[in-house]
Amino acid sequence: MSNSINSLLIAYSPVDNVIVPGELIECILPYAIPLPFSHPHRAVVGSLIYKKAKVPIVNLLNLQEQTYQVPLPKNSLGRYRLVMLSSIVEQSFCDHYAIIAYRPPMRLKVTTDNITAINSMPTPYSYNRVRLDLTTGKQQAYIPKLDVIEKELFVTPNNAS
Repeated sequence: MSNSINSLLIAYSPVDNVIVPGELIECILPYAIPLPFSHPHRAVVGSLIYKKAKVPIVNLLNLQEQTYQVPLPKNSLGRYRLVMLSSIVEQSFCDHYAIIAYRPPMRLKVTTDNITAINSMPTPYSYNRVRLDLTTGKQQAYIPKLDVIEKELFVTPNNAS
């Protein structure tokens, strides 16, 4: 695994978009009623079938909550999407998983002290130019490390403490 993969960050704004490195995005799916999923973590709210495998649906808001009774996030129209991501944890029990988003994700370069847009050709899952004003609080993002989230969610006997 390269150092660039180890240092990737994911930013999640519960009232707006998901911000992810473009290399990890597989596709965007419209939300449907999730299948049951037996994984016990509170952030895993269901599953779907993707590439002939059951893939967990992760609600990142639930990582911060103390209760399992948090409703799924919805925008004013009651719609949201599932962003399929490739796993970056080497010994995870799944190759992909889905996180909840309201709109297509933004492709950004995220560092500990800066967030900048990746200028590239338009794709179905990204914008050419993104402006975040982190000083106003309107698009303030919760920025955990993706590898840390995965290790918490997808504990296996090989990486359990």
